[in-house]
Formats: sequence, structure tokens, C-alpha cells
Amino acid sequence: MEIKIRPVQPAEYATTKLVVKQAFAGIEYTDGDEHELIGRLRQEHAYHPEFDVVA
Repeated sequence: MEIKIRPVQPAEYATTKLVVKQAFAGIEYTDGDEHELIGRLRQEHAYHPEFDVVA
């Protein structure tokens, strides 16, 4: 199986947020805010969109 990695598109932000929220649901050591962290990181001056990818 071939896995393609590419930059995430702004139209996919809501979907990626949901995936992260679901990935951390039920994890013992979490503050439940990981999905919100993504949005905050995207607003930072040091944000590099080339590192924001989906597979």
C-alpha cells in the first residue's frame, strides 16, 4: 500500500481537528485539548505550513 503525504489544506482543518480529538479520546494522560492546540499552533508566528501534513 502506498501512503501519500501532502500539505493539509485549510478546507481540511475541521476534519484534522476531529481526527486528533478522536485519537486522544479516552487516553489516560491528556488534558483533552490536543485538538485545539493545532489551531493555536497555526496562528503562531513561527508556524511553518510545510510541516502541517496529512497522510
